[in-house]
Amino acid sequence: MIRKPLFLISLFLAPLLLNAQTVLQPGDIAIFLAQSDTPDDFAFATFVDMDAGTVIYFTDCGADNSGFNTPCGEGAFSYTVPAGGLAIGDVVRLTSNSSDFTVYNDSRITSSFALSSSGDQIIAFQDASNAAGSNNAGNNPRFIYAVTLASTLFTGNKTDT
Repeated sequence: MIRKPLFLISLFLAPLLLNAQTVLQPGDIAIFLAQSDTPDDFAFATFVDMDAGTVIYFTDCGADNSGFNTPCGEGAFSYTVPAGGLAIGDVVRLTSNSSDFTVYNDSRITSSFALSSSGDQIIAFQDASNAAGSNNAGNNPRFIYAVTLASTLFTGNKTDT
């Protein structure tokens, strides 16, 4: 008889123990700081609450509407929202929250994140298939935000550094 109540209690508690990740849409974050001198740095602000375990990628790879160059020859970081999540208005900075960022590479993103002081971009994206991230995110991006450090316009040429 004891097993039935424990089983029923576990059914009610199970949804509370599962973490869903946040699927982000364009404009749900904004990169407002980009530093291309040593050390490279950037920061973003949130415009939505984000669940723990949500992964966002940040790259200096060039892209257009068909995706990233293959291979792009530049790098990326993955950022994983820590336990407790993020709230609207939270600010995350690479150099201040470095333990939440890891170097990311896949078959398309193959080198190191290094912002050029003569012009570059930072593109934020998620894996379109999995908001918790994967080892194939660069091949399946959902673009969230982009900022250019070169001028007021993107060139539209993803092979141009």
